[in-house]
Amino acid sequence: MEYRTLGQTGLQVSTKTLFFPLALYERDMRRTAALAGLLPPGQSMHAAAIRFVLDDPRLSAAIIGFRSTAKIDQAVAALTAPPLPDEFLTVFRLALPVRLVATPLTSMPTTR
Repeated sequence: MEYRTLGQTGLQVSTKTLFFPLALYERDMRRTAALAGLLPPGQSMHAAAIRFVLDDPRLSAAIIGFRSTAKIDQAVAALTAPPLPDEFLTVFRLALPVRLVATPLTSMPTTR
C-alpha cells in the first residue's frame, strides 16, 4: 500500500483506499482552513467542533479521539468556553457534508 505524510500533522494516510480517499481528506482540510478563519482569536477547530456538538440541540454525542494529553485538556476547556459566534455556526452548518438525522432510540432495530 502507498502512503503519504500530510503536512505538519505527520499523519500517514493511504493514497489508495476505498473508504477514505486522499481527495476527500484534502477537501476536508480545505473546509477546515476556511472555517478556522471565522473563529475568535485563540480558539482551535478542535474546541469549536466540541462546542458545536454542545451548542446544537439536535446532537447528543460526539466521538472524539485524542492523540495527546494536550488534546484532552483542549476538550475539557471547550466545555466551559463561550458559545460559538453565529456567523461561524451558519457557515459550519452549510459546510457539513451530511444531513443530520435524529433517530429516536425506540425506533432502533434490536438484535438478540
